[in-house]
Amino acid sequence: MKLLPNQDTTLSGTDSSVDVATEENMDRLAKIGEGLLKKPVARVKQGTSLSPLIENVGTNEDALIRFAKLLSDERKLRESKSPKLQKAQSSTMISPA
Repeated sequence: MKLLPNQDTTLSGTDSSVDVATEENMDRLAKIGEGLLKKPVARVKQGTSLSPLIENVGTNEDALIRFAKLLSDERKLRESKSPKLQKAQSSTMISPA
């Protein structure tokens, strides 16, 4: 599984701190996060701190949507193979009248 690490090296002051929970700072952090979603996917090269763009992958938002779908599909697959879950689901189903 590939993770989607994302770093914004332009943050400074209270924007770079998760310890400042004022409403103003939280609003700024939300806007920063929304901006990061719109940026193209990049991965940090270990040892260099460089973040080359990855072509034909889309934005961070696109990558997160694909990742969420992958997790959802994996959960459904595991649930379909789990006898314990199948038994629990069948016993809670209501039959039509």
